[in-house]
Amino acid sequence: LSDSDVVWLRDPVPYLRALEAAHPKLDFAVSTDAQGGTDGRRLGDELDVEKWRACGTSMNIGIMLFPGGARAGSLRAMSEATEHLSIDNNLKRVDQGPMNYRWKYGYRDFKWPRPLFAERDSSGQRLCGLVNGSVVGAVLPAAQFCNTLTHDVLRLWNASAVRPFALHATWMRQQGEAWKLMRLREAGVWYDSPRWYGQASRGEEAASGAASSLGEDAARWMIAPSGEHAAKHAPDRAEQQAAAGFVTYDASVPAALLEVPRLGAIGEVPLHHLRLMQWQLRRLRSALFVSRLLRRALVLPPTLCSCELGFFTRHVHEACRAPDHPTLPLPYLCPIDHYLSPAALADSPFAHRERGFLEGKRTAGAEQWRRQVVLPCPAGASCFDGSEGLALATGASEAELVRRLGRVDAPVLHFADIEAALGRFESSAKGAEWHEQAQELLDAYCCTTHPNFMKRGQTVPYILPHLPAAWPGRRRDDYFEPYRKALGALFEAAGDNETARAFRE
Repeated sequence: LSDSDVVWLRDPVPYLRALEAAHPKLDFAVSTDAQGGTDGRRLGDELDVEKWRACGTSMNIGIMLFPGGARAGSLRAMSEATEHLSIDNNLKRVDQGPMNYRWKYGYRDFKWPRPLFAERDSSGQRLCGLVNGSVVGAVLPAAQFCNTLTHDVLRLWNASAVRPFALHATWMRQQGEAWKLMRLREAGVWYDSPRWYGQASRGEEAASGAASSLGEDAARWMIAPSGEHAAKHAPDRAEQQAAAGFVTYDASVPAALLEVPRLGAIGEVPLHHLRLMQWQLRRLRSALFVSRLLRRALVLPPTLCSCELGFFTRHVHEACRAPDHPTLPLPYLCPIDHYLSPAALADSPFAHRERGFLEGKRTAGAEQWRRQVVLPCPAGASCFDGSEGLALATGASEAELVRRLGRVDAPVLHFADIEAALGRFESSAKGAEWHEQAQELLDAYCCTTHPNFMKRGQTVPYILPHLPAAWPGRRRDDYFEPYRKALGALFEAAGDNETARAFRE
C-alpha cells in the first residue's frame, strides 16, 4: 500500500517477495521517518530491512507491505490502528503518531505488558515485536524507500550504492501541494503538460519517450496527471503563461564563498551561509526580471546552501548540519523550498521551470535546441556580436534590453553575466512593484536562537538585494527593516562591512 504522493521509481515486487522469503515471521513492513539507515545489511543487490531499533523512530505509514496469506498479526495490527482512530477526536489529528504509539506501547493510560522489543529470526535482531508480541513488524530500508529529505538532500541511496524504489513527497519545508509538485519536478519524476516543455510538439514527443534517470523502467511508475484530474489541478499560473523561450545563466560561485566555518554555538546565525545566499540572490533577482521582460521562462539555477536548513530550533549544530546527517556534503544543492516558497512562485507573474529542466528526460531534444549566449559589453565600449555570442551593454535599461534581445528566436538565452544585463526600469513604480513581487518568493533560514529573530519564529528571512539604479527606496512600513538592521549589525561585528552596507542600503 502507498499514499497518493508516493512515486514508484522502479518495480519493487521482486524485492518485496525476496523480503518476505527472508523474513517469514513478518506481518508487515513500513517506511520510516528516520533520516539515516542502520547497518546497511544486504539482501542480494538490495538492502535488508533496518535493525529493529529503527522501529523506535516514527514508522511512516505512507508505504506498507503486508505479506500474502492469512496472517493473524497483520489483521491485529490493522484492527488496533482502526480502533485507535475511531476514538473521539483522533481523526482530527495526524493518524501516524497515535497508530505508532498504539502498536509500540499502548493507548491512553493502558500500556502493553510487553512494549516494543526485538524479535529474532535468522537475520538476527532486525524484526520488532509489537502489540504485546502479537505482531511482528519491520522497517523498510531508509535509503531505498525515501522521502524528499533522504532522497534529494541526504541522498542516502547514493551513500549506500543502491537504487531507490520509492520517493514519498514528505519532509519538505511544508507539505502543501505546491511544495510536493516542485520537489517532484526537481527529482525528474513528475509529468507536466506539453506546454511546460515548450512547444506542444516537443512535449508530445517527450511524453511518449519519458524515462527517469533513476532507472530504465521508471517511466511507467512516475506520476502522470491526466484526464479530469489534470483539468482540475492546473499546476500553477506560470505554466499557463506563453513563454517565448527560456533563460539560463552562469550561476558559478567564487570559491571563497563556499567555505564552511564552524558556528560558535548551536542556534548562531550562519553568516557565511547568508553571505553565499546574498551573492546568489542578486543574480536570481536579475534573472527573474530579465526573463519576465523578455517573456521567457527562467530555468531556476543550481543554488548552493552552506548551512543545512533545520526543521526546528537547535536541529542544526555547530558543523552547520544536523548531528544525524554526517554524510551531508557542505555546501549542498538546495532544494527549491530551502530558499524559495513554491506556492508564492507558482502564483507569481514570473514564468519559471525547475532546476535541471533542460536536462530532463521529458524535455525531448533540448540538447539540440539552439542556445544563444549573451555576453556583457562594458559601458561606453564598442559592442559587436561575434561567434561567441551576442553583445549586450552592461547595465542596459529595460527598453534597451527588450530592443536588443526581444526578437531573438533561439529557444534558450544564456547570460554569461546576468547581474550586468539589466540596470534600470523605465519607471520607479515598476521597479518597486517587481522588487516587492520578487521578495515575496523568498523564504527564510531555520533556525536561530538570536533574540532579534524571535518574532519570526526564530527564522532569518532571505532579503532580496535591490537592483541599485532601479530601486526607489524602501517604504517606511518596510516589514524587513528591523531584520535588515539586525543582519547589518551582525555582519559589521564580524568585520564584513561590505555585506553590512548591502543590508542597510
